[in-house]
Amino acid sequence: MKEITLKAYAKINLALDVLGKLPNGYHQVKMVMQQINLFDTVSVAYRELPGGETAICGATSRGDLPMDESNIAHKAAMLMKKTYRPEAGCEIRIAIDKKIPMAAGLAGGSADGAAVMRALARLWELNVSPQDLAALSAQIGADVPFCLMGQEGQFCALAEGIGEQLSPVRPLSAWVMLSKPPVCVPTKEVYANLCLDECQSHPDIEQMIKGLDTHNLPLVTANMENLLESAALRLYPEIVQTKEAIEQLRTAGAVLMSGSGPTVFGIYMNQEKAKSAYRIMKQKNAETYLVKTLG
Repeated sequence: MKEITLKAYAKINLALDVLGKLPNGYHQVKMVMQQINLFDTVSVAYRELPGGETAICGATSRGDLPMDESNIAHKAAMLMKKTYRPEAGCEIRIAIDKKIPMAAGLAGGSADGAAVMRALARLWELNVSPQDLAALSAQIGADVPFCLMGQEGQFCALAEGIGEQLSPVRPLSAWVMLSKPPVCVPTKEVYANLCLDECQSHPDIEQMIKGLDTHNLPLVTANMENLLESAALRLYPEIVQTKEAIEQLRTAGAVLMSGSGPTVFGIYMNQEKAKSAYRIMKQKNAETYLVKTLG
């Protein structure tokens, strides 16, 4: 069997705005997404099988992570097979060493799916552009196209539409301390409890991008806002407690929930302050990490 191993990086949302609900049920968003040096290791092996038979199987370091058809990595393999090897029999084996917390607002599943798609494209030596592969990947998840950008070395982007319309942005250079409270937050539940009519302010995405383009960290942190926070904080007091605990340290440039939660992160330019916050929050939440942004 031929095999490729890739890193699948997590993301944080430096800003997340929700513009409205689309007729298909999805929400129209505008956000700035940034990858960080927290990653799963994804290995994909492939061999041809006679008779048109197809087998996709997976294994993971997390016993509570199903590797069946519900897993985005499995969906990614099936999508690639149907699109680029519809007639060929094959066996695809996926192994994921899971380090990104699950159901955390960090796009861990999407990152794994993107890694599977990139690995198969390389194993099959496909002549497919990154843009075409990203467009295909939107079928299995709105965050997968951005994660595929990361596989190509573009670690920060403005995401519009449902998250699949991407424009590269200069990455942020900073330390990030992430802390996930012991609760899993369904994305659909957060969106269902979001009251757009009650939102009095929205992130200034243009100012955020200006801050990134000019390396103006105060301008970046001043415009870090997540419209989903209001709904998530109402639903889960654990997120409130985590955010308040980080804010009370008074060492982060900004503190924000990532995606639909529940992970909360702080942005730091000073490594020692970041390390101190990490040590304190690690005692509160076991799934606490100190990483850097990519780019």
